[in-house]
Amino acid sequence: MPTCIYCRSEKASGEFNREHVIPEAFGRFKNNLVLHNTVCSECNSRFANSIDLHLARFSAEGLERYRWGVKPAEDIKKFNYRNVRLEYDEGGDWKGLLCELIPGGGPDGLVLEPLTQVGFALTDAQGFKFYNADDFFASKWKKDPTINPSGGVRVYPISFHTRAKEHLEREGIVLTTWREDTIPVEHGQEITVSHRFQVTDDVRRVVAKVALNYVASVYGAETALRGEFDSIRRYVHTGFQPMLPVVGVNVPPWVYHPMMEEDKRPVVHWIIVRPDVTGDVFLGQVCLFGWMVYLIVLSFEATGLDGSGHFFNVSDLTAYKMPTGPKERFVDAFEGLDAQNG
Repeated sequence: MPTCIYCRSEKASGEFNREHVIPEAFGRFKNNLVLHNTVCSECNSRFANSIDLHLARFSAEGLERYRWGVKPAEDIKKFNYRNVRLEYDEGGDWKGLLCELIPGGGPDGLVLEPLTQVGFALTDAQGFKFYNADDFFASKWKKDPTINPSGGVRVYPISFHTRAKEHLEREGIVLTTWREDTIPVEHGQEITVSHRFQVTDDVRRVVAKVALNYVASVYGAETALRGEFDSIRRYVHTGFQPMLPVVGVNVPPWVYHPMMEEDKRPVVHWIIVRPDVTGDVFLGQVCLFGWMVYLIVLSFEATGLDGSGHFFNVSDLTAYKMPTGPKERFVDAFEGLDAQNG
């Protein structure tokens, strides 16, 4: 009977279902890598309703799905900004104003819309810090030592002033003067927005799952079940963090390179596994939308396995095998790819 690579339980074939190496929420690709009789239905369902869902609905990469057409713009209302902040970054007292993407007339079918929120003057008098309505009414700002409510309050939209004022007064803050103010941005005007986000443990676990799935896809489930992968398996399955961190984050050079426009980055997912330069550690790399690269220690022991890599072109929704070899050849596989021509 087949054995699940996560819970290590032997089960009948009917207790397994398909597992995509790259979650389908990030694209349905031709030549996709799909596991059969490898991840049991129980584990698959638990991941789908926990860490997979977190990656899709609560992460920075999850938001990218709407920018690049993997998910329709009208579905963005399902996204949760708990771990992601989009902030107005044009300077002035409205700098830091919280925004969200909504369906609209932009080139990707999305436009920015400010949230209902309240901003408090910073203690250094260098602007304001904003809280969305939920955090404002939960009075999370009261524990923030960087703000000084008596130094000034900004409320958006104007129609929210009355409720905000009443809540502040219940919290003992009475402001003697109120005036209407509007954001100095005209409809349709291009603005600069800062993108702030948190890389949570759930995100780290799911990218580790992608890497271990890839090992099973390329080398077989029997290889993924070997003892040298027990540490990363336990981390994915239970969240138990090994003593040494197993998932780090890096940024590919084209994301921060001053000569490359952001919309010219190669919009692809990729997965690479290979030994490190000493051959003593087996590593994985997972990247979604050509953005952040997650570095995964799949095994702290030599595995005897060679390197392998695939990339998934978001433009033509096709998966491709990378050339095997030195690191430079993996990087060369992306040459000429961009958001326009794939």
